[in-house]
Amino acid sequence: IRLIYWLIMLFVCRAVRNRFTARGRKKIGDLCLLVDQPNDAIVHYEGCMELLKATGDEFWVGGLFVYFHTTL
Repeated sequence: IRLIYWLIMLFVCRAVRNRFTARGRKKIGDLCLLVDQPNDAIVHYEGCMELLKATGDEFWVGGLFVYFHTTL
């Protein structure tokens, strides 16, 4: 039972870590837009999109699509 508990905790911790990483990349992409670097913003948004879809964070994916299409 302890092994199952630790495996679940490992998965949850990995999902949370990926979610925070993806949100940070989105914020970096937003900052790239502010300093007029749309090519760099697109790179950060694309990497962020993959991580957010894997974690199932729909609200941040929606916000990401708005900013991503703004840069295009």
